[in-house]
Amino acid sequence: MLPDASFKSSLKPDGQLYSASIDLADFPSYAAQLLKYKKHEWMVVGFACGREVVALWAHKGPDSSQVLCLPTEEVLGVARRLSADTVMAFHNHPASEPHRYDYSRPSVQSLK
Repeated sequence: MLPDASFKSSLKPDGQLYSASIDLADFPSYAAQLLKYKKHEWMVVGFACGREVVALWAHKGPDSSQVLCLPTEEVLGVARRLSADTVMAFHNHPASEPHRYDYSRPSVQSLK
């Protein structure tokens, strides 16, 4: 399952929770497609009930010094509100020159 191009381009950089209906097994590749080709670091968090991701949160982060801007307490609050039993978090490592740099290790921003 691939995300709709218009949905991907409409993601709010300042963060937003979106309704979803994505099979849990398909969500990692779905999230990867959302993050692919983004020019900045983004975070996607999926909230699943059983075998279905019912909501996802996407956020660009305020600057290049950090990505995750959703406090753990808020993630847990959303999970409780949705009765989610699984929470999955993904983020990208944009590559302006993918053949020049080694992206096999976390970025400095990811380690903060």
